[in-house]
Amino acid sequence: MKINVTLLNDTDIDGSHIGCMRVKENLKRLFAKHNMQLVHSVKCGANVSDHDIEAIFKATDLVVINGEGTIHHGRPKAEALLTWAAKAQSMGINTALINCLYQDNPQSWGAYLSDLSVIATRDSKSSDEVRKAANRDVVTLGDLSMYATPPRFDETERKWISISDSISKSKSLRLEKLAIEIARHNADLVYAPIFTGHGYKSYNANTKTKLTRLIKGRRAKGLPASLVRTFDTPNQYIEHLGQSKLAITGRFHTVCLSVMTRTPFIAVTSNSWKIESLIRDIGLSERRLIPLEDLSPSLLTQNWDYSTEERDAIDHFLDTNTNATDALFRQLTRLGIVPGKA
Repeated sequence: MKINVTLLNDTDIDGSHIGCMRVKENLKRLFAKHNMQLVHSVKCGANVSDHDIEAIFKATDLVVINGEGTIHHGRPKAEALLTWAAKAQSMGINTALINCLYQDNPQSWGAYLSDLSVIATRDSKSSDEVRKAANRDVVTLGDLSMYATPPRFDETERKWISISDSISKSKSLRLEKLAIEIARHNADLVYAPIFTGHGYKSYNANTKTKLTRLIKGRRAKGLPASLVRTFDTPNQYIEHLGQSKLAITGRFHTVCLSVMTRTPFIAVTSNSWKIESLIRDIGLSERRLIPLEDLSPSLLTQNWDYSTEERDAIDHFLDTNTNATDALFRQLTRLGIVPGKA
């Protein structure tokens, strides 16, 4: 008999964000591998009544909260998740908070954390915050997007510089500007936001006009016409990164997938400590974190290839993360076993 799981904070809301799609794919892969079936999935930010959430929990053996980048700076929707978790616990249902950033939240939230069956964060700094808030054990893993590492890509086949966006509108515009500046002199530039084609809406009219003119100019010179590239699936985006010689980004999941494909990257900060914490947890050089004001084509004059030490650190991190993630889901399976259930 499979264990019935309810997933809270499903961030793959409409199939528009490659990183969230990848996390959802791996959650489903891990549930299936470890004798669990997803019977309910509550989307991030969903407005669900107490009555409805209780009805959902009654058909559930285990509640799993996909924390991702939601639980930081005391956000109301983060507390709503923790309140639902407390409800599940009060109904005798084990509840796990996994894949979680935890940053700058009210100290009072420690009471929610104390009652959870399992907590697994995705960076060591978040684990320290949980321990301070609740004085409890915490598991530290990498983000779920990095589970199920693909085969290694051929280093001799890396073709282009890939620039993506940011959760911050202003940083996205700065990265788009950098793409335009580099593309004037480099035919190997691709602007590849982390959104699928139907989900990508971050261009403002002025930037889009400049990009359109630039694309037409490149076509006239016989250069590749497609400066902006979008993808329909995580695997397509992963394949793109695996053929990139450098990724420049403000997206946490682009950093994660760059690490997974062993693609050298440089990044600007996001809306929390998630990118810098990942860099430190893996053991990569902190020069890969670039101040926004330093984004310029001159960055390409530097060597961003991974050092031998960085490559070894990535290999160790990915191998350890895969094994530790499977161990976590074996623990979740045990938590979901209901005595007497046939």
